[in-house]
Amino acid sequence: MINQINSFEFPQYWKVSYKETRACGQTFNFKTIIRSKSKDFASKILCKKVEEDNAGSKVSSITLLRYNAQSRIKGKKISITGWAHIKNASFPNELNMLFKK
Repeated sequence: MINQINSFEFPQYWKVSYKETRACGQTFNFKTIIRSKSKDFASKILCKKVEEDNAGSKVSSITLLRYNAQSRIKGKKISITGWAHIKNASFPNELNMLFKK
């Protein structure tokens, strides 16, 4: 269920691909999972966490895709175990760690 301001009633899992530019000029491409009620808020969470972890780093080229019941990983529908892995790998989490690949 989505309301007028593009926000969901319950938190969703967002697959996020982005480019991180460190203060020294190095750039890295990462993927991570963010749990939030909207795409815009997921983007804000990511930017804040990257700045917190690496002062002076900037995020650009952000692409967000929402996981849903029809989502597939490597051509296969996400299983119950797969959803548990997505939940455990998403940020924010108990460890306050942004898992990125």
